[in-house]
Amino acid sequence: MCFRLFEAARAMALSTMPRRLTRDAMDLSLVQFKPVSDATAHGPRVKLYVRGVSKAYGASTALQPIELMVYSGELLALLGPSGSGKTTLLQIICGLTEPSGGRLMIDGRDETDNSASKR
Repeated sequence: MCFRLFEAARAMALSTMPRRLTRDAMDLSLVQFKPVSDATAHGPRVKLYVRGVSKAYGASTALQPIELMVYSGELLALLGPSGSGKTTLLQIICGLTEPSGGRLMIDGRDETDNSASKR
């Protein structure tokens, strides 16, 4: 599931961004921006909902409780300093690491306790 999401996001990003910016393209009025997702009349659908997910290894906290919503078609970047929990969060989303707390919803289904192969 995570690999397919990554590949879909990568393909979408490559198709909507210019391959190489030239001096002329540096002027933002010349660059064409396309919306990443088309919202329906009912609004965008939540693809991934991370609710209060945290991870602790003994007394050491690797990931503070976090809440994150990713909508269908949305492209997201995780940014932060070393040790802030970016990799831990991605491992939890992919099912490679079990969270210490919180719930993980994918397409409206609770996938917190499912293994990576069942997601």
